[in-house]
Amino acid sequence: GFARSPTDAELERFYGGFEERYAADRERLEAMMAYGRSARCRMQVLREYFGEPAGARCGRCDECTGTGALEPVAAPRPPQAHE
Repeated sequence: GFARSPTDAELERFYGGFEERYAADRERLEAMMAYGRSARCRMQVLREYFGEPAGARCGRCDECTGTGALEPVAAPRPPQAHE
Protein backbone atom coordinates (compact mmCIF):
# COMPACT_ATOMS: atom_id res chain seq x y z
CA GLY A 1 0.00 0.00 0.00
CA PHE A 2 0.78 3.63 -0.19
CA ALA A 3 1.92 5.67 2.81
CA ARG A 4 -0.44 8.47 3.74
CA SER A 5 0.37 12.04 2.83
CA PRO A 6 1.54 14.25 5.72
CA THR A 7 -0.99 16.67 7.14
CA ASP A 8 -0.50 20.42 6.88
CA ALA A 9 0.30 20.54 10.62
CA GLU A 10 2.96 17.84 10.23
CA LEU A 11 4.52 19.65 7.29
CA GLU A 12 4.52 22.94 9.19
CA ARG A 13 6.28 21.31 12.19
CA PHE A 14 8.85 19.73 9.87
CA TYR A 15 9.61 22.93 7.96
CA GLY A 16 9.52 25.02 11.14
CA GLY A 17 12.18 22.79 12.68
CA PHE A 18 14.27 23.03 9.52
CA GLU A 19 14.06 26.83 9.51
CA GLU A 20 15.11 26.98 13.18
CA ARG A 21 18.11 24.73 12.54
CA TYR A 22 19.05 26.75 9.46
CA ALA A 23 18.89 30.03 11.41
CA ALA A 24 21.01 28.59 14.25
CA ASP A 25 23.56 27.19 11.78
CA ARG A 26 23.68 30.53 9.96
CA GLU A 27 24.32 32.40 13.24
CA ARG A 28 27.18 30.03 14.12
CA LEU A 29 28.69 30.43 10.65
CA GLU A 30 28.48 34.22 10.86
CA ALA A 31 30.11 34.15 14.31
CA MET A 32 32.98 32.02 12.99
CA MET A 33 33.45 34.33 10.00
CA ALA A 34 33.52 37.38 12.31
CA TYR A 35 36.08 35.59 14.52
CA GLY A 36 38.34 34.95 11.53
CA ARG A 37 38.07 38.53 10.24
CA SER A 38 38.49 40.19 13.62
CA ALA A 39 41.66 42.16 14.34
CA ARG A 40 40.99 41.85 18.08
CA CYS A 41 42.55 39.45 20.58
CA ARG A 42 41.09 36.00 19.88
CA MET A 43 40.51 35.28 23.57
CA GLN A 44 38.58 38.53 24.01
CA VAL A 45 36.36 37.64 21.05
CA LEU A 46 35.74 34.12 22.42
CA ARG A 47 34.97 35.37 25.94
CA GLU A 48 32.40 37.83 24.58
CA TYR A 49 30.88 35.13 22.34
CA PHE A 50 30.25 33.02 25.44
CA GLY A 51 28.76 35.98 27.33
CA GLU A 52 31.75 36.82 29.52
CA PRO A 53 33.53 40.18 29.85
CA ALA A 54 36.27 40.60 27.24
CA GLY A 55 38.95 41.01 29.89
CA ALA A 56 42.59 41.67 29.13
CA ARG A 57 44.33 40.74 25.89
CA CYS A 58 45.90 37.28 26.10
CA GLY A 59 49.26 38.27 24.63
CA ARG A 60 49.59 34.86 22.92
CA CYS A 61 47.20 34.74 19.95
CA ASP A 62 48.08 35.77 16.38
CA GLU A 63 46.50 39.19 16.84
CA CYS A 64 48.32 39.93 20.10
CA THR A 65 51.68 38.82 18.69
CA GLY A 66 51.21 40.69 15.42
CA THR A 67 51.22 37.64 13.19
CA GLY A 68 47.53 38.05 12.28
CA ALA A 69 48.18 40.96 9.92
CA LEU A 70 50.15 38.90 7.42
CA GLU A 71 49.08 39.03 3.78
CA PRO A 72 47.05 35.96 2.77
CA VAL A 73 49.03 33.31 0.97
CA ALA A 74 47.85 32.51 -2.54
CA ALA A 75 46.21 29.12 -2.93
CA PRO A 76 48.48 26.56 -4.58
CA ARG A 77 47.92 26.07 -8.28
CA PRO A 78 46.47 22.72 -9.31
CA PRO A 79 48.93 20.35 -10.99
CA GLN A 80 49.13 20.82 -14.74
CA ALA A 81 48.53 17.87 -17.02
CA HIS A 82 51.60 16.77 -18.96
CA GLU A 83 51.32 17.41 -22.67
